[in-house]
Amino acid sequence: MPGPVVSGGTAAPGASPLVSGTPLPEVTGSAGAAAPLAASYKTVALLGLGGFDTEVTVRNPGPAAADRWTVVLTMPAVKTVENRSPAVVGMAQSGTEVTVTPLASLAADGSVTFTIRFPALLALGQSVTACTVDGIACTGR
Repeated sequence: MPGPVVSGGTAAPGASPLVSGTPLPEVTGSAGAAAPLAASYKTVALLGLGGFDTEVTVRNPGPAAADRWTVVLTMPAVKTVENRSPAVVGMAQSGTEVTVTPLASLAADGSVTFTIRFPALLALGQSVTACTVDGIACTGR
């Protein structure tokens, strides 16, 4: 196998010489491999009511639709939350952990946004303590 080549067709120092007519090995990736989903979230305070909304946007940068994905939100306290986007996602809660799953496929190069409400008095300044999509940390916006 030939070593590294620098411009002009000469081998880098210490590398095997390039043999004319020898094809370079082709680098390939797995065809159809899905790109990981990405998610971002923001917190919207509910000043008059107390509590807050967490708005999450999941993006699919891949070449194919994503049929299954999971967003996990960790709330600041044990309090029953509300799914404010029931036509878009399903939700289950266990203690402070809220698991959100899609009701439909997420198109290639598409995105979906949903909102989860944490209703509580004196929750001003609070927000989710963690957010992941398929185990990958979400980014704040």
